[in-house]
Amino acid sequence: MVLNKTAVRRLFHKENMQINILALNYIDEWVYDAVTEMIENAKVEGFVRIKPDSVKDICPSLIWEPNID
Repeated sequence: MVLNKTAVRRLFHKENMQINILALNYIDEWVYDAVTEMIENAKVEGFVRIKPDSVKDICPSLIWEPNID
């Protein structure tokens, strides 16, 4: 388990949507695979410390903008 499934469920419930455990498991597997890919890419690139600005370097297919408030 990578994700806090209760937190993910609350995000869906906040938008008045229900999500079952099978869908949560699927999302958890997807996140696990994405993080594993990022770790492998970081090893290949020689990273030993991951910072927000290096996330795009280790997973360029991930479209992510930090939420800086």
